[in-house]
Amino acid sequence: MTSSGLVGSSDAGGSDAEPTKDARATLPDGSPNSDTEGEDATQDVAVDGGFEADGPPGIDGTSGVDSSHGVDSSHGVDSSHGVDSSHGVDSSPPGDSAPPAEGAPPVDSGADTGPLTMFARGATIATPSWGDRPGSSNDNDTCPVGEVIIGFQGIISNVNGFWIDMTAVCGALSVDSGTLAVNVSPGVNLQSEGPPPPPMGGGPPPAGGTASVGGQCAPNQVMIGFTAEDTTAGHVHQITLDCAGLTLNQGGNGSITWGNVSTVFVGGTAPPANQPENVSQDIRCPDNPPAIAVETNNVFDATGLVSFGVECSPLTLQ
Repeated sequence: MTSSGLVGSSDAGGSDAEPTKDARATLPDGSPNSDTEGEDATQDVAVDGGFEADGPPGIDGTSGVDSSHGVDSSHGVDSSHGVDSSHGVDSSPPGDSAPPAEGAPPVDSGADTGPLTMFARGATIATPSWGDRPGSSNDNDTCPVGEVIIGFQGIISNVNGFWIDMTAVCGALSVDSGTLAVNVSPGVNLQSEGPPPPPMGGGPPPAGGTASVGGQCAPNQVMIGFTAEDTTAGHVHQITLDCAGLTLNQGGNGSITWGNVSTVFVGGTAPPANQPENVSQDIRCPDNPPAIAVETNNVFDATGLVSFGVECSPLTLQ
Protein backbone atom coordinates (compact mmCIF):
# COMPACT_ATOMS: atom_id res chain seq x y z
CA MET A 1 0.00 0.00 0.00
CA THR A 2 1.29 3.42 -0.83
CA SER A 3 2.36 5.53 2.14
CA SER A 4 0.89 9.00 2.12
CA GLY A 5 0.43 10.05 5.73
CA LEU A 6 3.92 10.13 7.37
CA VAL A 7 7.42 10.37 5.84
CA GLY A 8 10.85 9.37 7.34
CA SER A 9 12.73 11.90 9.50
CA SER A 10 16.56 12.42 9.91
CA ASP A 11 18.42 10.76 12.84
CA ALA A 12 20.53 13.33 14.75
CA GLY A 13 23.09 10.64 15.55
CA GLY A 14 23.84 9.44 12.01
CA SER A 15 24.06 10.41 8.41
CA ASP A 16 21.79 7.72 7.03
CA ALA A 17 18.10 8.40 7.05
CA GLU A 18 16.05 5.97 9.03
CA PRO A 19 13.95 3.78 6.80
CA THR A 20 10.34 4.68 6.68
CA LYS A 21 7.96 2.69 8.78
CA ASP A 22 6.52 1.28 5.57
CA ALA A 23 9.98 0.03 4.50
CA ARG A 24 10.52 -1.70 7.83
CA ALA A 25 7.17 -3.30 7.66
CA THR A 26 8.27 -5.67 4.89
CA LEU A 27 11.03 -8.27 4.61
CA PRO A 28 13.59 -8.38 1.78
CA ASP A 29 11.50 -10.98 0.00
CA GLY A 30 8.47 -8.61 0.13
CA SER A 31 6.53 -10.51 2.77
CA PRO A 32 5.05 -8.71 5.77
CA ASN A 33 7.39 -8.29 8.76
CA SER A 34 5.59 -9.90 11.68
CA ASP A 35 8.22 -8.68 14.13
CA THR A 36 7.24 -5.06 13.82
CA GLU A 37 6.59 -4.04 17.38
CA GLY A 38 2.89 -3.51 17.50
CA GLU A 39 3.07 -1.23 14.53
CA ASP A 40 0.63 -2.00 11.72
CA ALA A 41 1.73 -0.59 8.42
CA THR A 42 -1.63 0.85 7.89
CA GLN A 43 -1.53 2.72 11.17
CA ASP A 44 0.48 5.53 9.53
CA VAL A 45 -1.97 6.10 6.76
CA ALA A 46 -4.30 8.87 7.71
CA VAL A 47 -7.22 10.18 5.78
CA ASP A 48 -8.85 13.46 6.27
CA GLY A 49 -11.36 13.28 9.07
CA GLY A 50 -10.40 9.77 10.32
CA PHE A 51 -8.57 6.55 9.50
CA GLU A 52 -8.63 4.46 6.39
CA ALA A 53 -10.99 1.53 6.41
CA ASP A 54 -8.35 -1.10 7.13
CA GLY A 55 -6.99 0.59 10.26
CA PRO A 56 -5.57 -1.02 13.40
CA PRO A 57 -7.52 -3.25 15.74
CA GLY A 58 -9.85 -1.36 17.96
CA ILE A 59 -10.24 1.45 15.44
CA ASP A 60 -13.03 0.45 13.16
CA GLY A 61 -12.65 2.07 9.80
CA THR A 62 -16.33 2.71 9.78
CA SER A 63 -16.06 4.85 12.91
CA GLY A 64 -14.40 7.66 11.02
CA VAL A 65 -17.01 8.19 8.38
CA ASP A 66 -19.69 6.02 9.86
CA SER A 67 -22.97 6.98 8.30
CA SER A 68 -24.63 5.59 11.40
CA HIS A 69 -22.85 8.30 13.49
CA GLY A 70 -21.37 11.04 11.34
CA VAL A 71 -24.12 11.57 8.78
CA ASP A 72 -26.78 9.27 10.17
CA SER A 73 -29.95 9.99 8.24
CA SER A 74 -31.85 8.71 11.24
CA HIS A 75 -30.29 11.51 13.38
CA GLY A 76 -28.62 14.16 11.28
CA VAL A 77 -31.22 14.70 8.58
CA ASP A 78 -34.02 12.56 9.90
CA SER A 79 -37.14 13.38 7.94
CA SER A 80 -39.15 12.05 10.84
CA HIS A 81 -37.64 14.79 13.07
CA GLY A 82 -36.12 17.54 10.97
CA VAL A 83 -38.86 18.08 8.38
CA ASP A 84 -41.68 15.99 9.77
CA SER A 85 -44.84 16.96 7.93
CA SER A 86 -46.84 15.62 10.83
CA HIS A 87 -45.15 18.16 13.16
CA GLY A 88 -43.35 20.89 11.31
CA VAL A 89 -45.63 21.66 8.35
CA ASP A 90 -48.95 20.07 9.30
CA SER A 91 -51.67 22.06 7.55
CA SER A 92 -54.47 20.14 9.23
CA PRO A 93 -53.97 20.03 13.01
CA PRO A 94 -56.43 17.82 14.86
CA GLY A 95 -59.80 19.45 15.40
CA ASP A 96 -59.40 22.08 12.66
CA SER A 97 -61.13 22.04 9.29
CA ALA A 98 -59.71 23.60 6.20
CA PRO A 99 -61.24 26.98 5.20
CA PRO A 100 -63.66 26.90 2.25
CA ALA A 101 -62.21 27.50 -1.16
CA GLU A 102 -62.52 31.01 -2.53
CA GLY A 103 -65.91 31.54 -4.12
CA ALA A 104 -67.48 28.52 -2.42
CA PRO A 105 -70.93 29.02 -0.83
CA PRO A 106 -70.92 29.55 2.93
CA VAL A 107 -71.26 26.43 5.03
CA ASP A 108 -74.54 26.23 6.91
CA SER A 109 -73.66 26.18 10.59
CA GLY A 110 -77.12 24.92 11.47
CA ALA A 111 -77.89 28.02 13.55
CA ASP A 112 -81.55 28.96 13.65
CA THR A 113 -82.05 32.42 12.14
CA GLY A 114 -85.66 32.65 13.34
CA PRO A 115 -88.89 33.25 11.40
CA LEU A 116 -89.11 35.82 8.61
CA THR A 117 -91.88 38.35 9.23
CA MET A 118 -91.29 41.31 6.90
CA PHE A 119 -93.90 41.54 4.15
CA ALA A 120 -94.74 44.21 1.58
CA ARG A 121 -98.29 44.77 0.32
CA GLY A 122 -99.31 45.50 -3.21
CA ALA A 123 -102.29 47.62 -4.21
CA THR A 124 -105.57 46.63 -2.53
CA ILE A 125 -108.39 45.37 -4.74
CA ALA A 126 -112.00 45.33 -3.50
CA THR A 127 -114.08 42.21 -4.04
CA PRO A 128 -117.71 42.62 -5.11
CA SER A 129 -119.86 43.27 -2.04
CA TRP A 130 -122.97 41.27 -1.25
CA GLY A 131 -126.11 43.16 -0.19
CA ASP A 132 -128.92 45.02 -1.89
CA ARG A 133 -129.68 47.95 0.29
CA PRO A 134 -127.80 51.24 0.70
CA GLY A 135 -126.42 51.84 4.14
CA SER A 136 -125.79 54.83 6.30
CA SER A 137 -122.19 54.04 7.26
CA ASN A 138 -119.31 52.40 5.46
CA ASP A 139 -116.54 50.71 7.46
CA ASN A 140 -113.05 49.98 6.13
CA ASP A 141 -110.67 48.63 8.75
CA THR A 142 -107.29 47.19 7.84
CA CYS A 143 -105.08 44.59 9.50
CA PRO A 144 -101.56 45.79 10.40
CA VAL A 145 -98.81 45.16 7.86
CA GLY A 146 -97.75 41.52 8.11
CA GLU A 147 -101.26 40.45 9.17
CA VAL A 148 -104.31 39.33 7.19
CA ILE A 149 -107.96 38.50 7.90
CA ILE A 150 -108.54 34.98 9.21
CA GLY A 151 -112.08 35.28 10.64
CA PHE A 152 -114.95 37.33 12.04
CA GLN A 153 -116.86 37.53 15.26
CA GLY A 154 -119.88 39.62 16.26
CA ILE A 155 -123.52 39.75 17.26
CA ILE A 156 -126.60 38.62 15.35
CA SER A 157 -130.33 39.05 15.88
CA ASN A 158 -131.89 35.97 17.40
CA VAL A 159 -135.19 36.56 15.63
CA ASN A 160 -134.15 37.81 12.21
CA GLY A 161 -130.75 36.10 12.03
CA PHE A 162 -128.81 38.99 10.45
CA TRP A 163 -125.52 40.48 11.63
CA ILE A 164 -125.90 43.53 13.84
CA ASP A 165 -122.22 44.27 14.32
CA MET A 166 -118.98 42.43 13.52
CA THR A 167 -115.24 42.46 14.17
CA ALA A 168 -112.54 41.21 11.81
CA VAL A 169 -109.91 38.87 13.32
CA CYS A 170 -106.37 39.17 11.93
CA GLY A 171 -103.56 36.62 11.88
CA ALA A 172 -99.82 37.37 11.78
CA LEU A 173 -97.79 35.74 9.01
CA SER A 174 -94.27 34.34 9.28
CA VAL A 175 -92.06 32.18 7.08
CA ASP A 176 -89.97 29.43 8.68
CA SER A 177 -86.37 30.16 7.64
CA GLY A 178 -85.57 26.45 7.53
CA THR A 179 -88.61 24.86 5.84
CA LEU A 180 -89.96 28.03 4.12
CA ALA A 181 -93.45 27.09 5.37
CA VAL A 182 -95.84 30.05 5.83
CA ASN A 183 -97.32 30.00 9.33
CA VAL A 184 -100.20 31.99 10.81
CA SER A 185 -100.28 32.98 14.47
CA PRO A 186 -102.85 35.07 16.39
CA GLY A 187 -102.88 38.74 15.46
CA VAL A 188 -105.03 41.68 16.44
CA ASN A 189 -108.80 42.08 16.42
CA LEU A 190 -109.92 45.17 14.52
CA GLN A 191 -112.41 47.58 16.00
CA SER A 192 -116.05 46.55 16.09
CA GLU A 193 -118.14 47.71 13.14
CA GLY A 194 -121.89 48.25 13.36
CA PRO A 195 -124.80 50.66 13.05
CA PRO A 196 -123.87 54.30 13.38
CA PRO A 197 -124.48 56.01 16.69
CA PRO A 198 -127.67 57.96 17.30
CA PRO A 199 -129.47 59.66 15.77
CA MET A 200 -128.76 57.56 12.63
CA GLY A 201 -128.51 54.30 14.53
CA GLY A 202 -128.09 52.84 17.93
CA GLY A 203 -131.76 52.13 18.52
CA PRO A 204 -133.07 49.65 21.08
CA PRO A 205 -131.91 46.01 20.89
CA PRO A 206 -133.93 43.95 18.44
CA ALA A 207 -136.88 42.04 19.78
CA GLY A 208 -135.90 38.56 20.86
CA GLY A 209 -132.38 39.52 21.88
CA THR A 210 -128.99 38.81 20.31
CA ALA A 211 -126.37 36.08 20.19
CA SER A 212 -122.58 36.10 19.84
CA VAL A 213 -121.22 34.25 16.82
CA GLY A 214 -117.91 33.89 15.03
CA GLY A 215 -115.56 31.61 13.19
CA GLN A 216 -111.98 31.45 11.94
CA CYS A 217 -110.06 29.68 9.22
CA ALA A 218 -108.26 26.46 10.10
CA PRO A 219 -104.73 26.76 11.53
CA ASN A 220 -102.25 28.27 9.05
CA GLN A 221 -105.03 29.31 6.66
CA VAL A 222 -106.28 32.79 5.75
CA MET A 223 -109.34 34.36 4.13
CA ILE A 224 -109.26 34.59 0.32
CA GLY A 225 -113.03 34.76 -0.43
CA PHE A 226 -116.58 34.24 0.87
CA THR A 227 -120.22 33.48 0.20
CA ALA A 228 -123.08 35.33 1.91
CA GLU A 229 -126.86 35.50 2.01
CA ASP A 230 -129.15 38.46 2.28
CA THR A 231 -132.89 39.07 2.20
CA THR A 232 -135.19 41.42 0.40
CA ALA A 233 -135.43 43.23 3.70
CA GLY A 234 -131.83 44.20 3.06
CA HIS A 235 -129.74 42.61 5.82
CA VAL A 236 -126.87 40.12 5.49
CA HIS A 237 -127.41 36.82 7.28
CA GLN A 238 -125.22 33.76 6.89
CA ILE A 239 -121.54 34.27 5.96
CA THR A 240 -119.09 31.52 5.01
CA LEU A 241 -115.38 32.21 4.42
CA ASP A 242 -113.12 30.69 1.78
CA CYS A 243 -109.79 29.91 3.46
CA ALA A 244 -106.48 28.79 1.99
CA GLY A 245 -103.02 27.78 3.09
CA LEU A 246 -100.14 29.92 1.89
CA THR A 247 -96.83 29.00 0.28
CA LEU A 248 -93.72 31.00 -0.57
CA ASN A 249 -93.02 31.23 -4.29
CA GLN A 250 -89.44 29.98 -4.57
CA GLY A 251 -88.95 31.40 -8.04
CA GLY A 252 -86.90 34.22 -6.56
CA ASN A 253 -89.42 37.07 -6.16
CA GLY A 254 -90.62 36.12 -2.64
CA SER A 255 -94.31 36.35 -3.52
CA ILE A 256 -96.93 34.51 -1.47
CA THR A 257 -99.38 32.18 -3.22
CA TRP A 258 -102.39 30.25 -1.94
CA GLY A 259 -103.98 26.86 -2.48
CA ASN A 260 -105.90 24.06 -0.74
CA VAL A 261 -109.09 26.10 -0.30
CA SER A 262 -111.53 25.11 2.44
CA THR A 263 -114.58 26.82 3.96
CA VAL A 264 -115.66 27.84 7.44
CA PHE A 265 -119.05 29.15 8.55
CA VAL A 266 -118.70 32.23 10.72
CA GLY A 267 -122.27 33.06 11.68
CA GLY A 268 -125.78 34.23 10.94
CA THR A 269 -128.95 32.22 10.70
CA ALA A 270 -131.70 31.87 8.15
CA PRO A 271 -134.24 34.69 8.12
CA PRO A 272 -137.84 34.21 9.06
CA ALA A 273 -139.76 32.00 6.64
CA ASN A 274 -141.49 34.93 5.02
CA GLN A 275 -138.16 36.50 3.93
CA PRO A 276 -136.62 34.75 0.93
CA GLU A 277 -132.81 34.66 0.79
CA ASN A 278 -130.49 35.59 -2.00
CA VAL A 279 -127.31 33.51 -1.96
CA SER A 280 -124.15 35.02 -3.47
CA GLN A 281 -121.83 33.27 -5.83
CA ASP A 282 -118.40 32.33 -4.50
CA ILE A 283 -116.63 35.69 -4.32
CA ARG A 284 -112.83 35.47 -4.32
CA CYS A 285 -109.82 37.72 -4.04
CA PRO A 286 -107.90 38.03 -7.32
CA ASP A 287 -105.59 35.07 -8.01
CA ASN A 288 -103.20 36.68 -10.50
CA PRO A 289 -101.26 37.69 -8.55
CA PRO A 290 -102.78 35.86 -5.57
CA ALA A 291 -104.25 38.34 -3.09
CA ILE A 292 -105.34 37.93 0.52
CA ALA A 293 -108.10 39.69 2.46
CA VAL A 294 -106.56 42.49 4.52
CA GLU A 295 -109.37 45.05 4.89
CA THR A 296 -113.10 45.09 5.59
CA ASN A 297 -115.61 46.77 3.28
CA ASN A 298 -118.90 46.70 5.17
CA VAL A 299 -122.01 48.86 5.14
CA PHE A 300 -124.54 49.18 8.00
CA ASP A 301 -127.88 50.83 8.36
CA ALA A 302 -129.52 51.83 11.62
CA THR A 303 -130.10 48.21 12.70
CA GLY A 304 -127.44 45.98 11.15
CA LEU A 305 -125.19 44.82 8.28
CA VAL A 306 -126.60 45.48 4.81
CA SER A 307 -123.52 44.89 2.60
CA PHE A 308 -120.48 42.66 3.15
CA GLY A 309 -117.14 42.61 1.30
CA VAL A 310 -113.37 42.72 1.72
CA GLU A 311 -110.34 44.27 0.08
CA CYS A 312 -107.43 42.07 -0.90
CA SER A 313 -103.73 42.62 -1.47
CA PRO A 314 -100.85 40.55 -2.86
CA LEU A 315 -97.98 40.01 -0.42
CA THR A 316 -94.24 39.70 -0.95
CA LEU A 317 -91.66 38.52 1.57
CA GLN A 318 -88.94 41.14 2.10
